[in-house]
Amino acid sequence: MLTGAYGLVNGNVNGTWGNYSSAPSQWLFGEVGADNAHKGSNNGDQPNMNQVELHDVSTTNDNTEIMWNRYYEGIARCNNTLRLLKVVQGGSGDKLSDTRG
Repeated sequence: MLTGAYGLVNGNVNGTWGNYSSAPSQWLFGEVGADNAHKGSNNGDQPNMNQVELHDVSTTNDNTEIMWNRYYEGIARCNNTLRLLKVVQGGSGDKLSDTRG
């Protein structure tokens, strides 16, 4: 469960990265948004990326929506993993040891 949770936080959904906003490199928000990189091409290509580059992102920008959806789903999966761990550790069956890494 935890591997699946972290896989999604990394942007990987069903073996794909979704879009540039949820890739592990965080190229769009981390590099283009920070002015370390230019998205390239022309203004008509990926216009929502231009918004990120100009720090003018609206709620209709699909890059922002996808990024937040991926991360909040990943956080929800991590929380579910912790809930399951609590049930396992509180039960009468096999438990994970404190030293397990």
